[in-house]
Amino acid sequence: ERLFDNELILTYSKPKFTAEVVGYYMRYSDQLALTGELNDVGEATRVNIDDSYRLGLEVNAGYQPMERLQIGTSLTFSRNRVKKFNEFIDDWDTGEKVLIEHTDTDLAFSPSAIIMGDVKYAFFSNQKHHATVGLQTKFVGEQFVDNTGNPASVLDSYTFTDVQFTYDFMWKKGKKASVNFLLRNIFDSKFETNAWIYRFRSPSYDPTPDDPYSVREGNDIYHQKGLYPQAGINFLLGLTLTI
Repeated sequence: ERLFDNELILTYSKPKFTAEVVGYYMRYSDQLALTGELNDVGEATRVNIDDSYRLGLEVNAGYQPMERLQIGTSLTFSRNRVKKFNEFIDDWDTGEKVLIEHTDTDLAFSPSAIIMGDVKYAFFSNQKHHATVGLQTKFVGEQFVDNTGNPASVLDSYTFTDVQFTYDFMWKKGKKASVNFLLRNIFDSKFETNAWIYRFRSPSYDPTPDDPYSVREGNDIYHQKGLYPQAGINFLLGLTLTI
């Protein structure tokens, strides 16, 4: 694949506030992109797309109202499009492939909005000890699991929140122990971050009464869709030693 990347970056910095704005236009030729399909051994398939692009704006900002408190945010808004995409689906009657041509559709696995905010507070700090607590919330907008722009291929938007505790202890000059405890998805949100879809044509047989995983789209087209749900409340505990 070939990429022409054009970016304009503006930065602003003060002792308590920093900000960066990035405008970008990425034009792809023969981009290798996920289709949402799986091959015969269960691996995600990719195809080369002749002409596609990403046009977006990123904003990153940080504010430190006091020495121990930090507030940050990151915003990304983008338009990610495929000029032309050829979809091949199985015909269960003939055993052949059916070509469906799509134009100006959303690029797979490319949400148009991603918003993140975090707050960190150092509740204890001296020459040997440093302890912080942080809260981070992230929103990911809806996206498509293939390049067709078909409403059946939408992966719903989701939001989750994490809490992180860190403790650093300088037990000797140049020697440090760091304990990190990450409590993930504290509100036990139910969401999926990935999926695959298999679309097929079946004029003479309606599989929906026999297969609960088959969904009718219309015009003798059906699909099966697999979602990858994420864990509810979970945690990670880590220890790092610098010796």
